[in-house]
Amino acid sequence: MMDLMVRLAERTDAVAAGIAQLGSLCRSLEGGWELSDAPNTPEMAWAQDRLIQRWHDRIVAPQIGERLAVAMMGHRLVGCASVKPTEGEGRTITDVRRLELEGVWIDPQFAIEIGVGAPAPNRQSFIPLWERSEWGGGDLVQPEIETLDPLEPDAASVTLLPDSGVLSPKQIIEIARVRLLEYVLPGLAPAQTWVWREDGESRDFYRDNGFTLDGMSRLEPELGVEMLRLVR
Repeated sequence: MMDLMVRLAERTDAVAAGIAQLGSLCRSLEGGWELSDAPNTPEMAWAQDRLIQRWHDRIVAPQIGERLAVAMMGHRLVGCASVKPTEGEGRTITDVRRLELEGVWIDPQFAIEIGVGAPAPNRQSFIPLWERSEWGGGDLVQPEIETLDPLEPDAASVTLLPDSGVLSPKQIIEIARVRLLEYVLPGLAPAQTWVWREDGESRDFYRDNGFTLDGMSRLEPELGVEMLRLVR
């Protein structure tokens, strides 16, 4: 039996979570599990560093209502998810729920390791997570915190997966995504989320978990892609 554990993100998860999120975003844009050469470009290296720093800062000094989670199999981070508070329900045209699901991201390198997709030929992959698992702060900027009551640690959610061969790799990934979503938004909690118009897989996943398109869209300026809003 294998254990899939979903828990609140810790400071030492920042590197793995940032890498997983970036890889998942690249995969969504490209429409498949195969990885491209994009992470080797200076722009993608900058994006990766920024995401790692953002995960670190938010884990160390979370906002009220913010919830950051990771899915683990042994010592391997396989995915992550985050929820943040909005400006308030009905306060702006883009905020119709009090919580916004920023995303549920599965690390594409993990997907490749268990047999979903294949790396592009002749590329250097992301630095393997097992080589970065001992990260202890590194060069990340430590945010200044004046007074912040520590969050009470939530109990981890553990799912026992059948022995190898019973579940397909895609089923393992789907279980991880669902458990992450349930952890950051328990009990079908009302929330909103945004997905790229071309990302049919994510739309289907959110629809299967109670979200529906409400007709609102916006342009993501950094990527130049149209985002569609789903609510539940």
